[in-house]
Amino acid sequence: MLKEYGVKDTKAEELFEIDFTDLKDDEGLVHGIIFVSEYQDEPLPKEWENEDPDEDGVVFTSQVVTNACGTLALMNVVLNSEIKEKGEIINNFNEFTKGFSSVNRGLCLGNSEEIRRIHNSYSPANHKADNVNTRKVSAESSEQQNGVFTDEYEKEYHYIAYIYKNGFIWELDGLKARPYKIRKCKQEEWLKQTEFLIQNRIDAL
Repeated sequence: MLKEYGVKDTKAEELFEIDFTDLKDDEGLVHGIIFVSEYQDEPLPKEWENEDPDEDGVVFTSQVVTNACGTLALMNVVLNSEIKEKGEIINNFNEFTKGFSSVNRGLCLGNSEEIRRIHNSYSPANHKADNVNTRKVSAESSEQQNGVFTDEYEKEYHYIAYIYKNGFIWELDGLKARPYKIRKCKQEEWLKQTEFLIQNRIDAL
C-alpha cells in the first residue's frame, strides 16, 4: 500500500507480539506503531476539553467514512513522519487540507478517489470504504452515530496509531476528534514506553 501511494524507502512490518526490542534504527527510523484490536468504546481523558498548544504540530484526520480506519491510521503516521518522499497522492492531500479541521480532513480523505481506490484494492468486499460522510465525530463521545458503523465491523478491527513528535508520544485515534498527548519522553525511549501502553490496552480488553 505504501508503494502505491508513492512512499519511498519505507516499509510496514506486521508484529504479532508486543515486543519492540527488535525495532532498531539500523533499518531506519520507526515512524509509528499501529495497534489493531477489537473495538471497545472508552471514556475520554479528563483533560480532553482543554486546548493543548502542543497539538499545533500534529497532523490529524478524523474517521468520518465507513471502513477506512486502517488507511486512516497509516495516513496519520505517514503525514507526521520524517519520511522525505511521501508520494504525490499523500503530498497533495496534505497540501489541500492544510488548515482544515480534523473532520473536514476526514471528509476529503473519504472523497479522494485515489485513496479510496488503493484502500479498496487491499480490503475484502465487506470492508471497502464508502465515499460519503457516514460518521459524526464528537469531542464528547466516540460512540457510533447514525447506525452506519455496524457492531459486527467495529468488533472485528479498530486501528489506533502511536507516534513520537515534538518530544511527546501521541495517540491518533480516528474515532476521536483530536490527537491525544500521552506523555513526554526522549525519542530513544518512545518505543519501549509505547510497548507498555499497548500492553495495558490489551490487558484491559
